[in-house]
Amino acid sequence: SVLFSGRNLNFAVRNTITVCVCFLIGWNGYSQMLPSYAAGPSSTASILLSTFPAAASSTNMARVQGVTVGLILGQLGYATIGWCEIWAGALRQGISFFFLTTNLYMYYSGSTSALF
Repeated sequence: SVLFSGRNLNFAVRNTITVCVCFLIGWNGYSQMLPSYAAGPSSTASILLSTFPAAASSTNMARVQGVTVGLILGQLGYATIGWCEIWAGALRQGISFFFLTTNLYMYYSGSTSALF
């Protein structure tokens, strides 16, 4: 059957091991860089799951680029306007609206890369 073909079993085993190892790393944490009970490693790994074992494909590189840019911009944005004040909340909402609207337009218009 298709469910138990070699390709599907390979995908299931590889990605199960990947998510479980990332889960354990997030559970235990690592020094001061990654606190204990963090969901970041396993959620990032689940975004990067692919049925192709070749890591050099352009789709995988675009996923890595998207995750990296998203994490960096998110951290920088939180560091600069992450305060609990009304102006900071309004600014975050405005930036989020502009960023999402622009990227959704680029995605649905057929461009291969949105803002990046």
